[in-house]
Amino acid sequence: MPTGLWLICGLCLHTLAAPDPSPLRIGLLLPPEESEAAGLRQGAELAVSWSNQAATSAVELLVRGRPGQWGDDGVEAGRLVLDDAVAGLIAPPGGLPTHLALQVAGRTATPVISLCGDSSVTGAGVPWSVRIAPGTTDEARTIMAGLGSPHARWAALVPADRAGREIARDLHEAAAALGCTLDPVIVVEPTLTDFAMLDARLPRPWPDGLLIWLEAVPAALSAKHLRNAGFHGHLAGPSRLRSAPFREHAGIALNGFVLPRIETDATTAALAARFEADYRRAFGEPPTPTAALACDAVSLLIHLARRSAPGELHRQFPIREAPPGVTGLLEFDRIGNRIVSLRLSQFRDGEWIGFKPMEPASGER
Repeated sequence: MPTGLWLICGLCLHTLAAPDPSPLRIGLLLPPEESEAAGLRQGAELAVSWSNQAATSAVELLVRGRPGQWGDDGVEAGRLVLDDAVAGLIAPPGGLPTHLALQVAGRTATPVISLCGDSSVTGAGVPWSVRIAPGTTDEARTIMAGLGSPHARWAALVPADRAGREIARDLHEAAAALGCTLDPVIVVEPTLTDFAMLDARLPRPWPDGLLIWLEAVPAALSAKHLRNAGFHGHLAGPSRLRSAPFREHAGIALNGFVLPRIETDATTAALAARFEADYRRAFGEPPTPTAALACDAVSLLIHLARRSAPGELHRQFPIREAPPGVTGLLEFDRIGNRIVSLRLSQFRDGEWIGFKPMEPASGER
């Protein structure tokens, strides 16, 4: 097994007295350029550590992913399945590596748990895959319904290329469902350094709110610039922005920012508290939403695999149960969409709290 994949939990390395000669192998597709790579990997490692402490059969996490020309992540997904003989794959938040993993899954009957919120993930039609992250459409609809009037005007910032196109489509779907206006949708290139172009491209009067669906650092810098430029409407984005980089780079612009969160019950809240405590002990920092989703993705695959005969894990799909996870109940519809109840959180006075409307609640008139 590659070094560094077993989690050091607390101060001691957990070992098994009698290791299983054929451990259950879980594959994590993790491109080096993935912005949330550390949390994703650490959340997955913690799930493996929990499993190995609680069971007699060992679980092994294998990680692959490399930069390069289009298709390399597909090669790495194929190597995880064909060379490493993993039972299932965890795909990252990025849409491109997820779809490459799904191509491999469709040909090999290898289940995939994806952290990508795009509706196209479950729309790909791979029957042994699920999307464990809240959907972009669900998150955007929760934001717009909670913050705006039926005729509110919204704009959005999305990344370039295929990722941005998928996000834009889902945001438009959410706006249409609520009768809101979403215009313009501004594409933000990854190389952007002059954020002054953003307020120049937003209409006047300002929109009522802006959906910032970017990675943590450009999202934070965009919010900061627009607040400095005089934008007083709602700023909101996906749940995965609840992270240290976003908080550090946004500064005072974070005040009033709104994110959705998955609602938990008493059982899953206890699991979430255990996860946060163990994660802090192991890694010296609080977990991100992506780390929590990674933990649930690995735990779900382990749970299903231990109910399956060797090579038959794909027969557990569609998933008919709803086991508890650190992010809430792991419940899915028949095509693999996560079923969640979302609530809004707002950053005020240095912490994320339940949303309460702030005044003024709309942009310049």
